[in-house]
Amino acid sequence: MRKRYILVLTAIILCLIFSLTGCGKKTYQAGTFFSIYSGFAPMIGIKADTDKFTTDNVTFDFYCGLYDINNNESLKGQHGLGAKHLNLVFVIYARRAESANFLSAEDIDDYRNIDGWYYIKEISEEEASAEKYGYTSDKIRRKKGMNYSTNYNGSEKITIPKDVFDTKNNSFEIRLVGYIIDSDNNILCTARYDGYIDLNYEFLSNDEIKIYYE
Repeated sequence: MRKRYILVLTAIILCLIFSLTGCGKKTYQAGTFFSIYSGFAPMIGIKADTDKFTTDNVTFDFYCGLYDINNNESLKGQHGLGAKHLNLVFVIYARRAESANFLSAEDIDDYRNIDGWYYIKEISEEEASAEKYGYTSDKIRRKKGMNYSTNYNGSEKITIPKDVFDTKNNSFEIRLVGYIIDSDNNILCTARYDGYIDLNYEFLSNDEIKIYYE
């Protein structure tokens, strides 16, 4: 009976400790590569040497796969686009959590200026075909099913705009969107898939934050 009492008491103490330390809140561990697997282009990932940032320098190594190297289809074909007179442009944003999650072509006048979607950079169709934007995916068999590993050909630095972070919100998203545009640069629609990574944060001081990925 005494042993059972000790076990119950220990369990209660552990629960209290976990609740106070934020059990289940996973930190963006320094130096850890974090990627979202969708199975379709584009695929994106991020990495940083720290999980603490000043709001004016939230910079990641950004990995971007815009076409599957092992897929024989062209870049356009992999994104469901066949017409030669249509083009692709890929845009990287940081999106505030409270902003619209999805926008149709009719909602967008200028893809560089969308409320709540902070423009970082764009990649033209010609650039997207470069070797550094290719990727491969490997299936890894685990006891609990299949896992997938994405291998990127290259990376580049991206910095999240400071205005993304405020004390009213605690999450943001890095999103890469492919737009289908005509010869006059009018947006017709978005490409078949986009890539995104959701991240949470908390303020440690007026200008310092800590990033979490869940």
